[in-house]
Parts: sequence; structure tokens; C-alpha cells
Amino acid sequence: MTTVSVLRGVHPGQPATILANGPSLRQHDLRKLNRVIGPVIGMNRTHQLLDTVRQDYFVISDREWMGVPAVRDHPGLVRTESSGPGPGHQVPPCMADGFSFNLAAQGWESGNTTLLALQLATYVTEARADIGVLGLDLRGDHFDGTASAAGMIYQRFKFHAAEIQLQRRGIQVYVVGSPNSLADMWPRISFDDWLEKAAGGWLDD
Repeated sequence: MTTVSVLRGVHPGQPATILANGPSLRQHDLRKLNRVIGPVIGMNRTHQLLDTVRQDYFVISDREWMGVPAVRDHPGLVRTESSGPGPGHQVPPCMADGFSFNLAAQGWESGNTTLLALQLATYVTEARADIGVLGLDLRGDHFDGTASAAGMIYQRFKFHAAEIQLQRRGIQVYVVGSPNSLADMWPRISFDDWLEKAAGGWLDD
């Protein structure tokens, strides 16, 4: 186990892509993300997509995922104390509310792994890059057909609070490839348009 401090600023100014777990992930050819410049951050159920799309970092906050070998052995595993003992880059105990731009000092989990991924994205890019989030549907189900136990109203409230902090730092978050997302705190952008941003000019083969 190592601390998350070794990851600070390793992708300065590079757009970060986050794979949340909503069903809109199934609508896109995620293999195209293997050509983006900046980091790709997966979480929880996206371990099922590791053979399809590279995930430079993998974020968890629940103990159950440490039982999945592909997660436990991921070289870019970032996890909270609540995930139990084991390998990976550990985030210090999370505060109950807020948004941390310094995960080595204090993290914020608040029952929402996507929020932890957002904080990691700002940490590895030195808070100097756009962030695109795929699969942020907030409609109560996952891309693999399982149901979400998280309260969607509560999650939206937390995202709105995070947006205030991100806006103060001039960080733009986009909801990518999910036109029916309930994440109304951030602008929507198509998958192809995000590839243009994240790849510095996207050209199909």
C-alpha cells in the first residue's frame, strides 16, 4: 500500500476522462478512449471493461470490490480507508462534506465514488484541465443491468455542491454521451466532441 501523494500532478493540464457506471456507457465505442491524451479513471463495475478500454486509475470506496482480482491487482488502484486493508494508493480518512483538491491531506467520499474520481482527476492534473464524465446518468441503474442503491436526489445535491468548488478553480466538467442525464449541474457534450477535446483533435481510422 502507498499513499495517494505519489500521484499528485502526474498528468498536469491533461483532460481527464471518468467512467461512471450508468447504462449510457453501452452506447459508445469505448475503445476510442485508448487514444486520448490524458488519464482515464474507472470505478467499481467498470472492471468488467478493462479488456475494452484502458483505465489508468481505478477508484473504489466499498470493501466488496477488493474481492475482485482485477480491481485488487490494478496498478492504479485508488481507494478509501472504508474499502479495507490491501494494496493500492490509499486516500486519508474522508471528511463528511466538501470537496478536496488535495487527496493526500484529506479526501471526500460521501457515499459517491464518482465524487472521489472527480477529486482524483483534479489531483493528478493539478486542477488545470477539463474533466469529462461518461455514464453519469443518475437514473438508478448501471450499465451491467444491476440497480443502484444510491439515492439520486442526494447524489445530485452532492454534485451541485462540488460544482461550486470546481467553478471557483475554473475547472469545467462535462457530462459526456448521456443526453438524458439528470446531472443538470454540468453541460452535456457528445462522445465524439469529448474525444476531440481529450485527444487534441480526433480523427477516425
